[in-house]
Amino acid sequence: MVKQKFPLYLTDEAKIYRAVLRKDWIDPYTNTVDAKAFMLRFKRNPPETTISTAPSRSEAINVIRSGKTFGVIEIKVKDIRELGLNVVQDSQTHISIIGIPCDEQNVKDYAIKLAAKSILLD
Repeated sequence: MVKQKFPLYLTDEAKIYRAVLRKDWIDPYTNTVDAKAFMLRFKRNPPETTISTAPSRSEAINVIRSGKTFGVIEIKVKDIRELGLNVVQDSQTHISIIGIPCDEQNVKDYAIKLAAKSILLD
């Protein structure tokens, strides 16, 4: 049996982080998180079904080792679960937001709700 070095279950009090990879993920007028930061990309092959996050701010920034980030988004696991979604820690450095119904309207609705519950860090 392999012993995992990360929690199988994240508590409601846990916070997770997402690197801001594009400027348009931030509303320039309010300096808040835009829903675009949580949109699934259906045009990928295969289409996205989860949203990638990290267990720490530094891990979120390390996701794009060579690229530029425009900040870091923080969101509480509790806030995600209140929307009927969940989080799964896939590895030491990666967490997925799961449970988003993969149709265009639900993806937009959940992206708006996730953005509203998140905060933008420097």
